[in-house]
Amino acid sequence: MKCTWSLMSWYCILFLPGLLISCASPMDKDWIKTQEYNTILGYMHFIDRYPSSSYREEAENKIDQLQFLRAQLENTESAYEEYVKKFPMGQFIADAKVNAQKVRTQNEERAFAEASSKNSSEAFEEFLEHYPKSKIAAAIGEGLEAFYLKFFKDATTTTFFKNFVELFPNSSHRTEALQKLEALHFENALKFNDFVIYESFLLQYPQETFQEKAKKKLEKVVFDKTKEEGSISRYNAFLMKFPQGNFSEAAKDKLEALKEELKKITLLINDAKNKNSITTVSQIIKSYLESPLKNEVAEEGVTTIWEMFSQNYPEDKYNCSTTLIALKQDLPKAMLAGEPLLLGFAPQMRSGYKTWEWTVNIFEIAGNPAILETKSRRYLAPNGEILYYYYVSNLKKLLIN
Repeated sequence: MKCTWSLMSWYCILFLPGLLISCASPMDKDWIKTQEYNTILGYMHFIDRYPSSSYREEAENKIDQLQFLRAQLENTESAYEEYVKKFPMGQFIADAKVNAQKVRTQNEERAFAEASSKNSSEAFEEFLEHYPKSKIAAAIGEGLEAFYLKFFKDATTTTFFKNFVELFPNSSHRTEALQKLEALHFENALKFNDFVIYESFLLQYPQETFQEKAKKKLEKVVFDKTKEEGSISRYNAFLMKFPQGNFSEAAKDKLEALKEELKKITLLINDAKNKNSITTVSQIIKSYLESPLKNEVAEEGVTTIWEMFSQNYPEDKYNCSTTLIALKQDLPKAMLAGEPLLLGFAPQMRSGYKTWEWTVNIFEIAGNPAILETKSRRYLAPNGEILYYYYVSNLKKLLIN
């Protein structure tokens, strides 16, 4: 009997755990594997997969422990702060805050020692940029403000004076600090010479020393951008913003010249319309694709094509008018057109034979409809409306993106 009991005991010891695991649920098996890997990501994945599991609390505690262990191994202020942010009610929150302060103090002492060894205004200015409320500096001499004032005259960063104004709102040097801060901001604006930065400066300092200079600089930058684009809409926008500016007269003259040029183009388009020539309208649009008037010419041209189509094909078998209306409405988004693209016949245009596809410039097709007609004669019953359909549908692809 003793021998038999011994064998049964060994059997239970050796095989029962494996038998229990094999009978465990998928969740229990996943939990065992998660514990074996023992990673933050693994526990997070387990919680996502089994949000109502009985192991959830233990998994969350494990994540907490591993995150704090990671912070300890890294031993940086940012690592401890990350733990505090992620686990505001964590098990190690008190230790994390103490360790973060300890590391910060060590870093501050090291930075102060380095600045002291350099013994220059630049070095201490950099130190105060990172530690504006430094306890070490405050403990020297007559306090923190007195320490700041040692470098006040030679300081060259906006951060220095911004911190000074915020830390010492009642200081007798506050006005001077604000003036230096404004001067440095204006200096930075001049360096970048960007209209967004000038506008930001004017909003921040609406009635200060550099107001007029900043306004003139802003107008000059905007006018340069306006000349670069050179469109009617851009000149209109400039004159709305600067109706009495230094460059207003020059903008008005250029705007009038553009309008006169557009009138001439409109006459050419109307003449092409009277001659019922889509070829000429297409060539006009194409010739102004690189011009500041490209949007206005494209809108005028498409409107004319729409009107020509309505006169020639009132039945609108291929529903071109819908495309033309959408194209006209979307023209403010017009992009450069005339690039080659692969064209294929629309399903409703097939006649049961093999369709033809080729790479071609749509303006060349519109400029010489015989090209399309020649290539499609074997497969389609070509007519003018098909040419319009091709032209209109692909013009939309080219102009609107």
